[in-house]
Amino acid sequence: MNKNSYFMTSLLALALAACETDVYNPEAVRPNRPLGADVVAPEGFDWKMTSETRLSVDVTDIYDAQYEYLIEVFPQNPDEHPDPVPMAAGYANAGQTYRTSIVLPDTYTEFYLRQTAPDGTRTVAALPFAGTDGTAYYKFEATQTKSGTDELRTASYPIEIEPTGKVPYTFCFEDQWPSYGDFDMNDIVIFVGKMSETGSDFRIEGDIRAVGASKKIGVGFRFRGINADDLEKIEAETQFTDGKRQTIQAESGHDGEVVFLLCDNAHTFNENAEGDYSFINTEPDSENNRKDVADYTIWLTFKDKDLRDEVYNINNVDFFIIIGTDGESKRTEVHIPGIAPTALGSTSLFGQGDDDSSAGDYYLSKDNLCWGFVVPAEFKWPVERANIKDVYPGFAGWVKSGGTSDTGWYDDTPAGDVYEQ
Repeated sequence: MNKNSYFMTSLLALALAACETDVYNPEAVRPNRPLGADVVAPEGFDWKMTSETRLSVDVTDIYDAQYEYLIEVFPQNPDEHPDPVPMAAGYANAGQTYRTSIVLPDTYTEFYLRQTAPDGTRTVAALPFAGTDGTAYYKFEATQTKSGTDELRTASYPIEIEPTGKVPYTFCFEDQWPSYGDFDMNDIVIFVGKMSETGSDFRIEGDIRAVGASKKIGVGFRFRGINADDLEKIEAETQFTDGKRQTIQAESGHDGEVVFLLCDNAHTFNENAEGDYSFINTEPDSENNRKDVADYTIWLTFKDKDLRDEVYNINNVDFFIIIGTDGESKRTEVHIPGIAPTALGSTSLFGQGDDDSSAGDYYLSKDNLCWGFVVPAEFKWPVERANIKDVYPGFAGWVKSGGTSDTGWYDDTPAGDVYEQ
């Protein structure tokens, strides 16, 4: 068989093999277009002077071989060409090397590999073209620059807050994820004002101080590092501004994790009428502002196991917001960076818009920014439509560094408008 026939036959065989392979997320992990009838030779392909390279590719697997990674081979950088067509494509996972052969003109000095991980994250690598019937090997690493990301993500997430247990703390969220939106970080503002224990009882108390969302938005809570089997009683309690109290039970379906849905509508939780999505405490002159806001109490009664260090560690407190559901009725959650969604949370928007989530680096953008954060302070949040990067110039550096730079940014005098209670 001559090289021309071998090249086309190999592509058709790979197309059939790719169609038969099960993958983690068929919507996120797929070739750009079906191979076979659509396959074309690279631009400027010289069929008279070509060389074949035998290629082997390994992945760094982080899913214990549960899922497969898509490997694609391109003659040119796929990030720089719209709708690129792969020369070859296949799947690999832990212990399974992807192997193929490619044919390129001898004038080519390099070719490109693209790996698509189970969560949709893409990584592109350039390899020198060996030519003269050579071989090539490449291994993708978990820490490599992601496709479309200008800088290497070297910081660690979530950003660690010193676990002293000394209140107050403030959590802030932006509800336009996976896009930046107005990035004012006031769509939900959650205040933690008390962490206390009495005997085997532990409580976290606070309130929802601002609702800057113009749509229905829910608030959830997860206690990381605590298993339901360690607890005698798992309960939360909310109190409306009229004094009415409501007991909330932990959600099921979380494989032992302690998760509460504090409210499914933060507007009505703070006494807006049903369907009224007026902002609460984000516009200085609004008639809808109030000092009395709805509060919550997370109440856990432990068994014999001593978990004092875990429960006083604010880094184990995972407040998150809920901004809708996906096509399979899994809810769309937004957490602080580095924290995975709950078992009921969807990953369908990972990698969409400005998001660049990957395993371990959840809810981070292509610029290493985030849609939620917590600071150990009674924080003054930006007013409506005031970008937090402009109001607090040190914010971006703090997030991008994983909390190692601009550590006191939230105590600095704001450079823009903030809401004064």
